[in-house]
Amino acid sequence: MKKILVLFSLVSLNSFAIQHYSCFPKDAWSTDRVVISLEKDHQQGTLFLSSGIQDDGTHDHSPVMPMSFIQVENKTNIYFAENEVAEFKVYLPQSSFDQNLDDVEIKLLMKNQFSEVTQNLNCYTRMYTDPTLVFQ
Repeated sequence: MKKILVLFSLVSLNSFAIQHYSCFPKDAWSTDRVVISLEKDHQQGTLFLSSGIQDDGTHDHSPVMPMSFIQVENKTNIYFAENEVAEFKVYLPQSSFDQNLDDVEIKLLMKNQFSEVTQNLNCYTRMYTDPTLVFQ
C-alpha cells in the first residue's frame, strides 16, 4: 500500500508542466511582445499580446486569449486564438517542446477584416514543472 501511495505521489508531482515562450519581433525598434503559455499535452494554452512600453493602457484588445491546437504541418504545431478584433494562428516548432531554449523562431499570423499580417518572432522558451514557480 505504501508503494502505491509513493508511486501516486510521484506521478501527481510530475503531472504539472507548462511551457512559456517569450517573443519579440525581429524589428529592433519594436516594443511589441508576445507571450505564449502551452500546456503539457501541447493541445491548448494562452496567447498574450502587448504593444510594450508604448501602450498607455487606453485600448483594450483582450490581449490574453485561449489558444487551441488545430493541426500539424511540417513538424510545426499550429494553434488558433481570437479576440473581438482579429483571428490569430501561432506556428510553434515541435523541436522547441519540453525544452529550455534561448533561440526559437515562431510565426504569428494576424487576420482581421482589413488585412492579414505575418510576423516572424524571436523567442526564448522555458519549461516549468513546479506550479509554485509559475503562479507566484
